[in-house]
Amino acid sequence: MKIVVTGQAALGQLRPYLDLDEDAEIPMGQGGVPPIHEIRMLIERGHDVVLVTLDSKVTKEVILKGDGLTVYVGPCRSQHAIRDLFREERRYLEATIRSIEPDVVHAHWTYEYALGALDSGSPVVVTIHDAPVRILRWNLPQHGNGRLMGRLARTIHWTIRAFMAWRVARRSRFNIAVSPHTRDHFIRVLRGRGEVEVIPNLMNPDLWSDLRPSVPRATQTTDTTKTADREFICVAVLGTWGDLKNGKTLLKAFALVRASGTNARLLLVGGDFGPQGIAARWARRHNLAGGVEFVGQLSNLEVSDLLESADVLSHPSREEACGMAIAEAQLVSTAVIGGSDSGGVSWTLNYGIAGVLVNIESAEQIAGAIVALADDPLYCNQIASEGHALAVRRYEPSTISTRIEQSLHRCIAASNRPSSSRSDT
Repeated sequence: MKIVVTGQAALGQLRPYLDLDEDAEIPMGQGGVPPIHEIRMLIERGHDVVLVTLDSKVTKEVILKGDGLTVYVGPCRSQHAIRDLFREERRYLEATIRSIEPDVVHAHWTYEYALGALDSGSPVVVTIHDAPVRILRWNLPQHGNGRLMGRLARTIHWTIRAFMAWRVARRSRFNIAVSPHTRDHFIRVLRGRGEVEVIPNLMNPDLWSDLRPSVPRATQTTDTTKTADREFICVAVLGTWGDLKNGKTLLKAFALVRASGTNARLLLVGGDFGPQGIAARWARRHNLAGGVEFVGQLSNLEVSDLLESADVLSHPSREEACGMAIAEAQLVSTAVIGGSDSGGVSWTLNYGIAGVLVNIESAEQIAGAIVALADDPLYCNQIASEGHALAVRRYEPSTISTRIEQSLHRCIAASNRPSSSRSDT
């Protein structure tokens, strides 16, 4: 098939697939990871792949080429684009896709990338990566940090995003949802009319092959040492600081863990969680930095190494579609604590079988879950083992890749277009 992929993309991760000089610079892109893993899969399966994406640092179109891959990077306004629903960006996406004449387009996210693809007239499959009305809830003026005008701007931004997603839901016939939560939101809240198949996010194939233990750690150890004699390591991969990710409640919870006498350390990962970042400053100001290490931004592989060495991933986010930090922790047999009403988290933790579900609005409940895992290594290992087994079943890259291909084929068949691929495998 000749497949166009649209969406936010961390373009640096595609460098090995492009014909570039070693010192050649390429646009950074907008940082999205899900399209990258799919592109790698499609290339390896013999398809002709074209990525059409945007970058606010680009002033005119950049075209990059490789074996089986072409990348079109168009300009994106850094300010005010949301006011007209990314009209200029959508026009660029539409015109570029029309010029390529693909067999099918796979559009990631239900916003400008999907609308531009749908406008092109090509067969389109849209992947639903989030639940915008739920996200809007946590970007209302009474939530978040900063001045009122900044909070109002975020409210307007997500109100328009939700409207764009509603437009996509009314038009898109073929859709993939990364969890039952995003499927239900798309159908019930956005009133989606097309078919929706649940296919979880593709995990980085490198993590799967390099970091997945042959057997769960729970079966490799008989260590039942209480945390009075060893340090219990908690990790949180939150990325950003704000009400949505709920870092404040986690810091309050960890202070309760320390106050209980549990010998524990908390490592916080993400751009806002560096040693001098906004989270560290808030924690020190509120005397909640004891036992906390503000790690900051890490690469995907570094995050996986950290998860593999930890005892538990504490994930206090109020909303997740298909949390890949959770999935990666499960894959390396690390126990996970998540929110019982945090969107797709309960499904990701198999409704409490493959992880511990708590009310993440309660610092006491988060702290209680951490202490319970620290005090009972057999229980901690059981949760880790269940999570590992679920990850092996659910996220095997070849199986997910095949399901995505099948979805693309169904979309082409419904459009009555013959495919013109290097490979239809």
